[in-house]
Amino acid sequence: MKQVAVIAEWQTTAEGNWVFKQAALKLAEESKKEQGCIAYDLYESDSEPLKYTFVEVWKDDKALEQHTKRNHYITMVQIMQLDTNGLQTVTSQVL
Repeated sequence: MKQVAVIAEWQTTAEGNWVFKQAALKLAEESKKEQGCIAYDLYESDSEPLKYTFVEVWKDDKALEQHTKRNHYITMVQIMQLDTNGLQTVTSQVL
């Protein structure tokens, strides 16, 4: 099985930034504990205010699929979606 990398970019709102960031940090923290998670990092843009990027690496497709079914993922993504202009892009690549 080959590793899978995911890059997910989000644009939040000024009003929702604090709530979004707290949920995003919690999502990253909990996701790093999952079996099959090799890396799960959150970056805040220096040049574009309110833009965040998740960079994830998973052991394989199955690990990524299981991740999207976990309670912490579902809950935190729902919270994050309330305080954003929406998920901008998701890119995945088999390594």
